[in-house]
Amino acid sequence: MPAPPPLRLPKLRFPLDTPRLRLRLPRPGDAATIARWFRDRGVTRPIGIWSDYTLEDAEEFVRRARTRFRRGEGLQLVVILRGDGRLIGGVGLTELNPLKLEAHIGYWIGREHWAHGYAREAASAVLDLAFRRVRLHRAHTGVFPFNPRSAAVLRRLGFVEEGRERRSYRIGARWVDSIRFGLLADEFRPYAPDRARRKG
Repeated sequence: MPAPPPLRLPKLRFPLDTPRLRLRLPRPGDAATIARWFRDRGVTRPIGIWSDYTLEDAEEFVRRARTRFRRGEGLQLVVILRGDGRLIGGVGLTELNPLKLEAHIGYWIGREHWAHGYAREAASAVLDLAFRRVRLHRAHTGVFPFNPRSAAVLRRLGFVEEGRERRSYRIGARWVDSIRFGLLADEFRPYAPDRARRKG
């Protein structure tokens, strides 16, 4: 049986605006800000970056993100506050699977902007694009047990806990579990600003 053709993103136009955020492709000038946020272990540890993150790492991330988008192989965006133009995070859609019509979603927000619903707002915009424009059937991701905030974000978007990979990631000398979450297209609960305010 021949292999299916690669799952590639359709032609997409950015920026993508939400009520409070602007999502766009990273630019070379963003590297210094990304590197500054990623010097905070509170930001990098929950997304699986254990080593020191340098400006060169950020510059390579920007180049790779733009190349993958140009080839239709993935989507990695920076999260900008529409009010003042500050870069506060990132969100991405990677690991496109043509057999399962699924992809992995990831996101991060700088520490001083936690607890404002920005992660959910950004992830919701990318999931909406994934299900409506890319026509994905499913999205998935993983959360470490020490990151309950991210698990709460996922559950509010409709994700369901599907299992646990035991001791699947190594942090220094310690192995930790990864909790797996999945979301089907018809389970998606988009971010709604009024609902977000009621829930805090």
